[in-house]
Amino acid sequence: MNRRTVLQSASVAGVLSLAGCLEVIEDHFGAGELATPVSIEIFNESGETRNIALRAIETESGRESYDHSYTVGIDEDVRAPHLGGTDQRLNVILFADLSTESPEIADSEDVEITGDSQMVRIVLHTDELEVTVRERETGDGRDNRSLEESDVDEPDDHIES
Repeated sequence: MNRRTVLQSASVAGVLSLAGCLEVIEDHFGAGELATPVSIEIFNESGETRNIALRAIETESGRESYDHSYTVGIDEDVRAPHLGGTDQRLNVILFADLSTESPEIADSEDVEITGDSQMVRIVLHTDELEVTVRERETGDGRDNRSLEESDVDEPDDHIES
């Protein structure tokens, strides 16, 4: 046997052994790509301390995948634990009054999280909240998130030649 045949045999054996490992990893974590974590940032722009709750339910299985509550001080920024980058629905609840035993809900918003989601940004106001999901950029350099009203360009009134 010459050296080239030995090296080819060794590389084929290495590739075949890795193929078995990849199959085991896919079986363990599920089919498809591994989910990338989604960061969560919470900003309190109200003039008072606010309580919020974050709950996520996986779309496919209906299993609760995230359940955290936070008290966010005046002008405080919170970096919450990452959310799994799988298809799920995130429910963000802003509570109205901290002084009662069972506080009323001031505002609530549901957003979709997908494998393309990169970050969830939550801005707290006095009686409302804003929730924005930022998507990862696609290969063409554009975000694949839906356009928000502020993202839409107004048509030009004139055409330059």
